Amino acid sequence: MPPTRNPRDTPPPPVAKAKITRIVKQFSVDQPRPRTSLPNARSSLWDQLNSFGNIVDKFRIPVECFYETSSTNTQVVEEVSATMGKGERTHALNTTHLEMCRFESPNDPNLTCIVACIKRLCTDQKDVTKPDKKFAIPLKPPFSRNVHFSGREGILEEIKRTFWPNNQIEDNSRPLPRTHIAVLGAGGAGKTQILLEYMYRYHAFRQGYSSIFWLNASSTAGLEATAYGIVENIIDHYTKIWKGEKECIQRIAQLFNIFDSAITTKAGLVEAINKLSSVTILKDWLSHAANGRWLLILDSIHPDVDITTIVPSNDIGHVLTATAYHNIYPDAHPLTVAESIGETESIDLLIRSSGKGLKISRNDMAWASAIIKAVGQLPLALDQVGAYILTLEIPFQKYARYLKNEPDTTSNNEKAMNTGRMHVIWNITWNKLSEKAKGLLQLCALLQAQDIPLKMLQGGKRDIGWMIDDETIQETISSLISFSFITSSSDDTSISVHQMIHAWVRQRLDADPAALQEYKEQVAYMVTSSFDFDDKQSSSASTNSSHMNADCSYLRQILPHIERVAEIVESQNRTGAEFNDRSKEVVVTLAKAYERLSEPMKAASLYKLALRDVKKGECTMQDYITMDAFGTNLVAHGQLDEAREWYTWALEGAEESVGGENPLTITLLLHLAALYTQKEELTKAADAYQRVLTVQEKKFGKKHVKTLKTRYELAVVLLAQGNDSVSLDLLQTVLEAREKNPSIGPNHASTLEVLQFMAHLLEKQGKLQESLKMYQTLRTRRTTVYGPAHKTTLEATDAISRLFVASRSWQEGLEWSEKLLEGINTMLFSHTAHPWTFSTISRIASLHLQLGAYDAAESKYREAYIGYSDINAPTELTDTAHNLALLLVDRGSYSDALSLLISSDNSHLPTISASSLVHQSLGDLPRSLSSAERAVQLSTSTHGAQHPTTLSATAHLAGLYSSLSNFPKATSLFSPLLPSLSTLPLEAQQSYATHLLATSRAPEALEWQQKILSSLTNSYNADHPKVLLSSYHLAAAYQGCGRYVDASRTWNLLLSGLEQKHPVYLFATSGMAELHRLEGRFDQAHALFSRAVDGLRSLLGSKHPEFIRALVGLAKTSLGLKKLEEAESHAEEAVRVAREVLGEQGVITLEAVNTRAEVLRKRRRFKEAKKGFKEAREGREKVLGGDAREVLESRRGEKKSGRWWRFW
Repeated sequence: MPPTRNPRDTPPPPVAKAKITRIVKQFSVDQPRPRTSLPNARSSLWDQLNSFGNIVDKFRIPVECFYETSSTNTQVVEEVSATMGKGERTHALNTTHLEMCRFESPNDPNLTCIVACIKRLCTDQKDVTKPDKKFAIPLKPPFSRNVHFSGREGILEEIKRTFWPNNQIEDNSRPLPRTHIAVLGAGGAGKTQILLEYMYRYHAFRQGYSSIFWLNASSTAGLEATAYGIVENIIDHYTKIWKGEKECIQRIAQLFNIFDSAITTKAGLVEAINKLSSVTILKDWLSHAANGRWLLILDSIHPDVDITTIVPSNDIGHVLTATAYHNIYPDAHPLTVAESIGETESIDLLIRSSGKGLKISRNDMAWASAIIKAVGQLPLALDQVGAYILTLEIPFQKYARYLKNEPDTTSNNEKAMNTGRMHVIWNITWNKLSEKAKGLLQLCALLQAQDIPLKMLQGGKRDIGWMIDDETIQETISSLISFSFITSSSDDTSISVHQMIHAWVRQRLDADPAALQEYKEQVAYMVTSSFDFDDKQSSSASTNSSHMNADCSYLRQILPHIERVAEIVESQNRTGAEFNDRSKEVVVTLAKAYERLSEPMKAASLYKLALRDVKKGECTMQDYITMDAFGTNLVAHGQLDEAREWYTWALEGAEESVGGENPLTITLLLHLAALYTQKEELTKAADAYQRVLTVQEKKFGKKHVKTLKTRYELAVVLLAQGNDSVSLDLLQTVLEAREKNPSIGPNHASTLEVLQFMAHLLEKQGKLQESLKMYQTLRTRRTTVYGPAHKTTLEATDAISRLFVASRSWQEGLEWSEKLLEGINTMLFSHTAHPWTFSTISRIASLHLQLGAYDAAESKYREAYIGYSDINAPTELTDTAHNLALLLVDRGSYSDALSLLISSDNSHLPTISASSLVHQSLGDLPRSLSSAERAVQLSTSTHGAQHPTTLSATAHLAGLYSSLSNFPKATSLFSPLLPSLSTLPLEAQQSYATHLLATSRAPEALEWQQKILSSLTNSYNADHPKVLLSSYHLAAAYQGCGRYVDASRTWNLLLSGLEQKHPVYLFATSGMAELHRLEGRFDQAHALFSRAVDGLRSLLGSKHPEFIRALVGLAKTSLGLKKLEEAESHAEEAVRVAREVLGEQGVITLEAVNTRAEVLRKRRRFKEAKKGFKEAREGREKVLGGDAREVLESRRGEKKSGRWWRFW
């Protein structure tokens, strides 16, 4: 066996390409056969093929794999053997390994599948950015590098050896195998500093990593917040390096696994990301197969945080974590950090952090040793001591005296002793802090310890006395940094507090309940005041998209702090504390924040809390504003009745307090009108909009933006009420005003919205040409504003195509559909499987079908079928299979159609109906009848008995009973349909016309056939296959009426228009032969009947009704040529097969029996002939009635046979 290779041991690309070249040469026909047998060369070949799979995975090379499913031969390659497991597409071919590349015809389903795959590979526009460049994201460090870092070289070296065995840092050509290192240790041991130092040492790509990301894992909210910042950084990087490139934003979106074609701007992308989990987005980005050289650093992991939500599930990338909790990640490589760093390293750290490196004396060294002996060798402690000495510029000796004056912290427990020493150090520093610095630390103690933005601290200027300006806040921060109580981010936009200091300050605060309550209020005020909302009146007031995104971006970054404020508010609620106006404002602002964070339920609970104590008659304006916001929140998640109550309460109070023309009153009326519209209380909605419109026209004028918006909404309501003409007039007024308004103009989004609505309204009214003109204008304007491949432009293109189709302008519909497909492919880079793509391809197929281009139609239907299969769209897949099956029936490919339907959903009504048609075409009338009965039952239960679909299915069922010679049953089914038959699809009318011909009512049948053909020629060209197929029934009707000249002309037209391999061509050949026989041209008839019989036997088998009919005709013709033995042979076969297939009472069976009797009479076997004529007569009397021409024919034969039998 060959040695098993690690999937990540992929050679560098040039070497891999050389190996692939060798493989190709080994199997090239131009090369001599290698002398080495394949088994002996197996190991080398295995390595080469394994390398190829890794290259496919790494560079995301698209691969299509085919496997065989034939059950007739054991020589098949199954799916598991035909794939590499690298995300390739797989396709099943109904063939064997030997026949895999052999095809019966250009329309062979296997060939069609392969060609479609090749076309997809050839037309895909792949992103050719090299993986090492595409996923190389500049480092954005959380903190500046610690210049005093000391004493942890050993553990850094251990991390390096574990991540980079054999010192492979310089080899950046292949993905990194997944390695997880967990740095463990007590608080203050320097875990974060170790992670930070490793990050700075190895951040460049030439040093091993394409990207390094730092995440705060102390809480789930912290993980989400830092992930959001990373996603923003990635977006900023891509927009810079791909600036000016086509579809830059779509490329970025797809790297995040966001496949929304409407996203074409950075603001749109950010808006989409704001609705999703940033952790999931980042995980998806890290999971790309070509993105294999990243380092993920997770700091301060808490056991409640599930890091599998951020770490990809594949086996690539380095993960470096720090936590004080042991044994929570058993699969990680543990590295435990000792609390002490050694005496030499401790002295070095203390000297450097205290700034005394250049002026240290022997005496200082002694006092430094004394300090270390007192505080221990914990890095955090030494850093704190050094910062104190440096900031206050005191000697070591003085600090040593401070330590002596503090309480003794000796303990038998090392951890407790270290904690006590830290408390001593912090107490010494605390006593030197200003009141402002202490206040800031205590505020921070109620927030999350990490990533506290400066912007958030500046929110305290409104309520916190000492925060008089930004300069004061900055000075306070600087003083705390100097004492090393806090650290600043690398860009100075946020601060962090060490977890141990954070806990110690919080402990001090908890000891003073009054101070704790005061600081809780200050934190709530400070955080919510930093929200830069511009919708102070209502959460639903219109806001600029980019401003909203900026709001949401900030809120995402401070999510952990928002959670802390929410906890504070909830704790106040639990204690039953009263909410003053300022407290209510905090709660409402917090609710708005949660709405922007897509947390409507949290927002709802906060709104409800703010309105907890309100009473009618005692409400303030702030209460009414809150009611409005709460109502809007309730509407958003469907609680319309409760929302109406709050809106109504607020509206009544606002009208009483500030009048009917106040902006708040107008806003409430608009919200109520929208709610009434949603509840379909249209009269109330129209009244509310009319009230608003009256105020706005008076206050702003008829052409103001707000007035026009309300008029548009009123038009929508009037349209829903059925007032189409009034609605259209209003819309026209709005459209003209917006087009002329210099601040809006014809290309503004609001103007285009009205234009689209008007076009839709005209289409609904059946005014297709007017609608088409508007859609064309809409598309032109959207192309100008957004470009031809924007989603909204393509929607207008789609509508134009649809209207041309509705107008039966097939060629124009095809041209616009192809434009639409081109635009969709541009928007989706041609390689993204999207339902819109395949629905458009399917429409193109149907238009080709309408134009008679069956080859193109079949190709497009198959392309759509493969596409729907790939994206797992079962409903669309079944519909496409149905359409393709009907096309194949038209082409005479009955078996292919049946195979396609067998693999489809057999509970789907169109599939059942199509299956019945296919079985009928194949001559399997019992199965066809069974499917038709199911279709009628399902349609009746789904649509009702009088629905056109049910009536059409009933007509088809009746036609089948007629084909089986059950004419009474067929007539009973057709009778109720006759009043509406002319309004049903042509297929239903055709079933009835065929029934009329079968029951000897040829003149009526001819009349219906002429109507059907006239309808078809109005829709299709004269040479369209559907017209030609209908001509077959027309020729039969002419022939039944004795109009042989018309029949001959129609048969010839049909035979010249169809391909000779088409079954209907053979049916027509048989019909033409019958015409020759009736007119006594037996030689021509015999030749045509022989051709028809041979062709039908080969194509459809000997049990098809049309084969039996042709065989009977051939027997009659042989009889006319006095070839009695041949005639008897054909007649005997016809009788035998007809009885088996159509039963004893089938019309064709009885005709075959009568023909055989006639042959027997001619051969003077009168007794047998009389018996046959009698059987035919009795059967025809029962089926066709006693007056039928066929009955008289049998009766005459019976009499002649009886007379001659007695004489003989």
